[in-house]
Amino acid sequence: MTKFLAETKGSFQLVDFHNSQSVLQAHRPSVIVMSTFFQGQMAHDKIKLLGEVNDEATDEEFVKYWTESEDAALAVESFLASFAIEQPTEKAAPKGKEKAK
Repeated sequence: MTKFLAETKGSFQLVDFHNSQSVLQAHRPSVIVMSTFFQGQMAHDKIKLLGEVNDEATDEEFVKYWTESEDAALAVESFLASFAIEQPTEKAAPKGKEKAK
């Protein structure tokens, strides 16, 4: 199960009734479980992904950050600092493929 912090690109809510039961709120970012429904909405450019989060992240937890913060960007940044999955920054060189001198 892959989770993301995401937001809609407009004033509308998206609900995945069939797969993950996730709700992407209209007026704030939400934690969603990625599904074929949300992938389809992304293909139609209706969703902006803010970051991939670990399995412990919940929308209820994000609401706490959202309500306690006076700034929306700070709430997102703080939540991602706590729950984001680290992405590798560099690919390791394949072993045995050293440059010839």
